[in-house]
Amino acid sequence: MDAALAAADEGGADAILVEAIKLVEGGLAALCDEVWQVTCDPATQLARLVARGSSPDDAAQRIAAQAGLTERVGPFATRVIDTSGDATTSRAIGEAALAEALEVLGAR
Repeated sequence: MDAALAAADEGGADAILVEAIKLVEGGLAALCDEVWQVTCDPATQLARLVARGSSPDDAAQRIAAQAGLTERVGPFATRVIDTSGDATTSRAIGEAALAEALEVLGAR
């Protein structure tokens, strides 16, 4: 991860995104300017997985396997992004949060 972060920095990346659970479980969240927790209500999450081709039972098992994720990541989260809405709304929320984060970080 260090090499990837260095390469992105050298390349002038505005932001680097890493799956948060890996950061938290690896003890690396403190290296980040921000940690975002992306959430979705369970019914919407189930419907999205089924729409992508998972059976309802497999989708329910995948969701159950993520139990406790909110509790594990939550204490490290600097932002919580709820993507329970439609794709257009969720994208707009994410893009607005990114713009705000980049503005705040640019002010540092």
